[in-house]
Amino acid sequence: MSTMSPRQLLLLGGLAVGLIAGALYWSRSEQPIGIEAKSHVLPGLAPRQERIDSIRVLGAGNAPLVSLKKRAGVWRVLERNSWPADAGKVSQTLFLLAQARLLEAKTANPAQFPKIGVEALSDRGAQGMEIWLDGDGAPLRLLIGHIHVNRDGNYVRVGDAAQSWLTDRLLDISRDPVEWLDHHLIDRPLARISQVQIDSADGNGYALAFRDDRFRLVGIPSGAMRDSHAGDAMAGFLEQLDFDDVADDDGKAAAERTARFDGVDGVSIDVAAWRDQGKVWIRLGTGLDEVRLDRWLNETGKTQPQQRAEATKKLREQVDAWRQRFAGKRFLLPAFKAAILLMSRDQVLKGAE
Repeated sequence: MSTMSPRQLLLLGGLAVGLIAGALYWSRSEQPIGIEAKSHVLPGLAPRQERIDSIRVLGAGNAPLVSLKKRAGVWRVLERNSWPADAGKVSQTLFLLAQARLLEAKTANPAQFPKIGVEALSDRGAQGMEIWLDGDGAPLRLLIGHIHVNRDGNYVRVGDAAQSWLTDRLLDISRDPVEWLDHHLIDRPLARISQVQIDSADGNGYALAFRDDRFRLVGIPSGAMRDSHAGDAMAGFLEQLDFDDVADDDGKAAAERTARFDGVDGVSIDVAAWRDQGKVWIRLGTGLDEVRLDRWLNETGKTQPQQRAEATKKLREQVDAWRQRFAGKRFLLPAFKAAILLMSRDQVLKGAE
C-alpha cells in the first residue's frame, strides 16, 4: 500500500483548512444582522405579557381565523359573539410565545418559503398562519410555518423579516375559535336537585324524584326499577355541564324535549333541546321559587336574619348571572350529555344494558 509524500500531506492539509474556513465564512454570512440564534423569538413580549389585550390569528389570504379581545379583565372570543375565552389557554399561549427561542437560521429565499410553510399570507394558498399581539406598544407579529420533521420546533418568520428560523419548541397555536372557548356552562350538583320533569314532543314525558336511595320514576313502585341508576344520571345532567360550541339563538327552533330541574334551594333550570343536522342543541332558562327558598333556609338551619339575607342574596346573584349568561344563546351538547338528556322513560326504568 502506497503512502502519501510529505508534499501531498501538506497540500491535503491546506485544502482541509480552506474548506473549513469557507464553511465558517458561509455560515456567518447566512446569519441575519442584528438577530442571533438562541435569542427570544419575540424579545419584547415577556415584559408586556400581562398587558397584551388583543390576539389575532390569520390564515391564507390574510383571512381572520381567531380574534381574542380582553375586556374588563376577561378574554373573549369575537367569532363566538364575545363568549368568554379559556383564560388558562390564553395565558399558556402568551407564556409559550414569550419563552420561545430561535434555534437555527434557515432560508431567506422567498422561493424556498413554501417548502417550510412561511410564504406570505397574501398568497391564498399559504400554508402557515400569523399571530398578532397588541397591547401597550407596537404590535408583535409572528408567521408560523411547518413543524420540523425531526425536531420539536416550527419554522417561523418574525414581523417583516425575510430570514426564516427554526424555533426551539413547538408553537401549537389553534386556528379554530371553538378551541379557545371557555366550555364550562353550569354546575348544579346532584345533591341540589329535588325533582325533574321531562316533557317530549312525542308525548312520552315522565317525572323523577328522589326516593329511597336514588332518583326514581314518579308513579311506579320503587322495585320496578330494580338496579337501574339511570334516574340519577338524568337528575345529574347539570353537574359539571360543558358544551362543545355556542351560537346565537332567536328562540324559533321548536323543542323536541324540555326538562325542568327543580332544586332543593328553590333554583330551577329549564332546558329545551332539539336536533339540528344530527347534533343536539339546547337553550337554558332559570328562576327562583321564593317559597321553596324560604323552606330550604329553615331546613338548613339558617334562622338568623343576617344568615338568611346573605344566603338569599348569594342565590339571587347566581340566578341573575346564569340568566345573563344564557340569554340569546344556544349550546351544542357533547354526545354523551345529549344521550342522557334524550333518555326515554323505558331507558330510565331499565337502566344501562
